[in-house]
Amino acid sequence: MIDLNDLSVEYEKLEKLYTVKHRCESMCQWFLDEQGSIRMCAKELCLSKSLVHNYLHTYIKRYYDEEYQQILRILSWNKRYRTMPYKYWKGRPW
Repeated sequence: MIDLNDLSVEYEKLEKLYTVKHRCESMCQWFLDEQGSIRMCAKELCLSKSLVHNYLHTYIKRYYDEEYQQILRILSWNKRYRTMPYKYWKGRPW
């Protein structure tokens, strides 16, 4: 796992670090704005579902704890109501 706070690395690793950091921030932003599911996030950001899960439960959990707690709340709500079509998702708890 890459340490997102360590900027004293080689150029190749620094480039990967910025890519991971950018993806994590865009995932956090997307989840908090759209309040959708993992599948919707993966489709919107052109990533695989497994990569979204991986980033969510490793990097976002470790470095973006406040956003992680909000995202988990959104995902647990979505899990309860996932049988309903998205346009009928009303009365969200946030």
